[in-house]
Amino acid sequence: MTALEVILSVLLFILKAAGIIILAVLILILLTLLSVLFVPVRYKAEGRISVNCNDEGQSPVSGEFKASVSWLFHIISVKTWSRENKLYYYGKIFGKRIIDSEAPRSKKENKKKNNKDRSYKKEEASINEENTTENDEKENLIALDKSFEDSEQSNKQDTDKSLMDNAQSNEQDTDKSLEDNGADNEQNRDEAGHNNSLADKLRNIYYAIYTKFEKIKFKFIEICGKIKNVNGTREEFIEFLTTEESRSAISEIKCRIIKILLHIKPVRLTINAAFGLKEPASTGQVYGVLCILLSRYGDKININPQFNDVNKPFVSGDFKCNGRIRAAVLLIHAVKIYKIKRLKEFIAFAKGKGKKNGR
Repeated sequence: MTALEVILSVLLFILKAAGIIILAVLILILLTLLSVLFVPVRYKAEGRISVNCNDEGQSPVSGEFKASVSWLFHIISVKTWSRENKLYYYGKIFGKRIIDSEAPRSKKENKKKNNKDRSYKKEEASINEENTTENDEKENLIALDKSFEDSEQSNKQDTDKSLMDNAQSNEQDTDKSLEDNGADNEQNRDEAGHNNSLADKLRNIYYAIYTKFEKIKFKFIEICGKIKNVNGTREEFIEFLTTEESRSAISEIKCRIIKILLHIKPVRLTINAAFGLKEPASTGQVYGVLCILLSRYGDKININPQFNDVNKPFVSGDFKCNGRIRAAVLLIHAVKIYKIKRLKEFIAFAKGKGKKNGR
């Protein structure tokens, strides 16, 4: 064999190996996608519950429950349960626990928690120190202000006494001469000042009332404008939604949502429960609604309504259920809802109206 033939054979072997690897990766990706879409996620739940309302209007809840979710022969599984009013859980992948509420914390988590606690303590200590220093400064300032005020008061008292003595002697001489001449002038001034003050007060009152009425008027006009805009958009929305295309789109969306709920609902359900309300009429109404909703499960549902001698509302019983959810079914319904042309038009219409109204 020549060197060229050897090189070509090596290249062909490399390409063959790369093609096999790429094909294997593509097959693995396809299998994972198909398994995600068509292998259902299974869930189970069971438990008991008791709710008794007291005189204060509170509803203390007591009971226990277990719930689990698994996928693809428990390759991925999550389980949760309650015990003594506490919630516990764990998650597994290929039988290895990834998360666990009862697992001891690692050293890193403990260090982080300790560091957080230390930082909080330091912050509290610094805040307390700042508060104490501020309080001391305030007390010192208050003491200085008091001493300054006492000194000022003493000086004022001394000066006031001397001034009063001098003023009394001068006032006695001048008052006699001024009383006779100034009596008429004071009367005229008081009448003029009284009239001016009344006019100013009346003007201020009128101006205040006028400005308030103007504000109320402008506010009312603004509210009326907003109401007109809202009514206009409301009428346009009603016109848009009452067309034949919109009605058919709404009925199709409702049908898709009902199918999604029917797919998610439990395949098997067992309930043994009793309940009672204060009014027998409301008890009968609730019982009728439950019978309509749970009629599919037949004899496996046992609900006993209490109509007589019910002083306080109560609910008690136990349940078991299991079901499955396929991602492909949810994806198909979601894509069909997304493809509804009228829904896209309504979203664009709503966005346009919202921009016009400044929302």
